Amino acid sequence: MSLAFYCYTLLILTACMMAASVCASAFLVTRRSTLMIGAAMFLLYMFKLAIIFEAEHLSQNIAFNWNYFYSITHPLLHTVFSAGFLTCLWLIICSELDEKRPGVLAVPTIVFFGARMLCVVAMSDGPWKQWTFYSLHQVYLLWIAGFAGVRYWRTEEKQARIHLLRYKKWYVAFCVISILILLEDTMNILVISPSLFTEEFSLYLSERNFFDNVLIVFLGAFAVLSSSKTLALRFERPPSREEDSVQRHIDDLLPLYASQHGLSNREAEVLRLLLLGKDNQNIANELTLALGTIKAHVHNILKKTGQPDRESLKRHFWRD
Repeated sequence: MSLAFYCYTLLILTACMMAASVCASAFLVTRRSTLMIGAAMFLLYMFKLAIIFEAEHLSQNIAFNWNYFYSITHPLLHTVFSAGFLTCLWLIICSELDEKRPGVLAVPTIVFFGARMLCVVAMSDGPWKQWTFYSLHQVYLLWIAGFAGVRYWRTEEKQARIHLLRYKKWYVAFCVISILILLEDTMNILVISPSLFTEEFSLYLSERNFFDNVLIVFLGAFAVLSSSKTLALRFERPPSREEDSVQRHIDDLLPLYASQHGLSNREAEVLRLLLLGKDNQNIANELTLALGTIKAHVHNILKKTGQPDRESLKRHFWRD
């Protein structure tokens, strides 16, 4: 049993390290801040799991004390790492939703940290304290899911809704896993008596949540897939040829980018050809417009997006 949990924990830790590495690599290519936040998120979860792993390791070959079944190992450290992990996830979701209000970004984490500390200080040791302590983590997850869902339904802009709708399956899976995490804690802490488990199994069950591990693997899979696509676009050398995959990415991203920066339909057409590496003359020929008109459109695009030149514009487009 101990060997199985040892290998299982190492696999989860390895998955976190791999996801963090891929996110960091993609950040070095794109300079997208959310990727670095993602790397930090996986590292913080790894540290949180390491606390539990350390407590289990030190308790090996020692008779399990049933009085400690409802204990919380290093509550302050656990809260710091949990708050860091959840904050990173929250910032990534807010970035995707274009939410930039400082209060909205900061308040959930402040409330979470304060509630956790209040739980540690004010509640007596026992099942309800342990359940409340861990359930606050799930409440934060459900808050993130709820906020994202409400923002989607309140979004009237068609292109923004289409952009968010691409994550529908991932969103539904995230909601389901978050609920299962809460249900697992409820069953293990409040419903099922610890006396039903063997001493060895109780050692690993007292502070673990297996659906929580499923969630981090799920997030890791999403991060690796997204980062791999980003790396495939070779950000340092923005695509300049009309390859099918590149055109598909441009066509997917352009409507939302144009909407965010207030580009007209004609300016969006010019930008698409510019991203494909065409110069002003070729763009003019393809759109059957005067060269001076194309130059004016390029000037307006640069002004609206706040970019100094065409190369910066390309990098800004792929970064967004």
